[in-house]
Amino acid sequence: MLNVIAMANTNKERLSVKDMMSKSDISSPATMHKNIQSLISKGWIFLEETSDARRKQLQLTKETLKYYTKLGHALEKSIK
Repeated sequence: MLNVIAMANTNKERLSVKDMMSKSDISSPATMHKNIQSLISKGWIFLEETSDARRKQLQLTKETLKYYTKLGHALEKSIK
C-alpha cells in the first residue's frame, strides 16, 4: 500500500483516502482504513487537507521520501 502511495506521489498524482479505499484489488475497505491509520501512526504518511473538508490527500512524510531515496540509490548501486 505504501508503494501505491509512493508511485502516485512520484507521478505527481493526487491520491485521496477514498481513492485508496476504492482499490479493492489491494484489500477490503475496512482493512485499507486500518492500514492507512497504521501508516499514519508509524510516521510513513500523513493526511493533507484539501479545499473540500471531506477529502483528504495521502502524502508521504519527509522521512519516507528519504527512505525511498536511499532505496533507489541502493538499487542503482546493486545494478552496477
